[in-house]
Amino acid sequence: MRQQGQPATGRLRCAFLFSLLACLPIAVPGRSEATHWPVALQEKQPPQPDKPADARDLPKTATPSPYLIESLLDINEEIDLKRIWHMLNIAPPTGESYRCEGNCEAEIFDLVIGDKDHKKTIALRISHENSHFYQYLVFKQRGSDAPQKGAWELLGKVDCFDQRGAPPSHRIEQGDGRIWLVIKEMWKHGMGMAAYGEVWYEIQESALKRVLSYPAKGHDPACQRQPRRAYQSIPLRHDLENGTYTIPIQFLIAYEIGVCDRQDAGLALFSKGAKAYYVWIAENGRFVLDETRSGVTEQQLARLADAQGFSDEAFVEDNFQELARIAANGDAQRKSWLKNFLTRIQSTARKIDLQRLLK
Repeated sequence: MRQQGQPATGRLRCAFLFSLLACLPIAVPGRSEATHWPVALQEKQPPQPDKPADARDLPKTATPSPYLIESLLDINEEIDLKRIWHMLNIAPPTGESYRCEGNCEAEIFDLVIGDKDHKKTIALRISHENSHFYQYLVFKQRGSDAPQKGAWELLGKVDCFDQRGAPPSHRIEQGDGRIWLVIKEMWKHGMGMAAYGEVWYEIQESALKRVLSYPAKGHDPACQRQPRRAYQSIPLRHDLENGTYTIPIQFLIAYEIGVCDRQDAGLALFSKGAKAYYVWIAENGRFVLDETRSGVTEQQLARLADAQGFSDEAFVEDNFQELARIAANGDAQRKSWLKNFLTRIQSTARKIDLQRLLK
């Protein structure tokens, strides 16, 4: 329980730390060292409202230490996150309020351990739990050859909006002399459905660049005309293949028959696996799906990521081989379901083939 007089003490400590920021011996980066903001980082960001004068990007100033920012958030439960962003010379992600009311947290974790020049790269994750908002700020420490040894440079940021139920998770992947920060976050949610995705951000010398994204986990609404679908993806070992860096992803997809008013009445229909091969395309500066090798297409992956269900015709086209096995060798219950299902879709060559197998 907070004792009388503590809030004033906390404010004094915060004021001291803010005043300390202005006195830090940190070099002001020149124009050539300005923070780079990849366009891809803003891909999922909602439209920006017109910014008031005090919310626009400030003139370039020295980058404060991420450890000092972490301390500010730890000792002041009422701090406004916009003050932090102003210190970093970045605009707030939206026009919403980001004042902490005892619900903000800060966590620092290493991305690249310091080398002989004492350079290191870290990420500071800021949580604003009331708005389900999380932000990753990636900093790089300058080495002994820099004008101000030990000064910090902000490489980039990742904004994760509407993360309901749980915060985003992260891990580090390495290969081919490169390091990626991989963030798993919620992409979609609604009544009975959810979709999560993984995004790979390459930690470059002077920037943080988004280079890969794919569906990670999800399920459709529990009650719908189509079979219920659930899926998850598993990244496999990635490496150079014939001179091209390749990241294979294993997708596991399962379908079941559901009854709207009985949650325990589900009947497993079939499950399948498919691999997706993402290859590095230097001209694009990112990983691209190689559909010639993959068992899924960009369109099918988009349907998984969207988590908005799928048409009956698309279901038949994507899963014809599995449905053909049910028509030819399935049990009576599954055959009966398939027969009724086919009566409500348009007449296509696939439908005719399945009906012939059922007979």
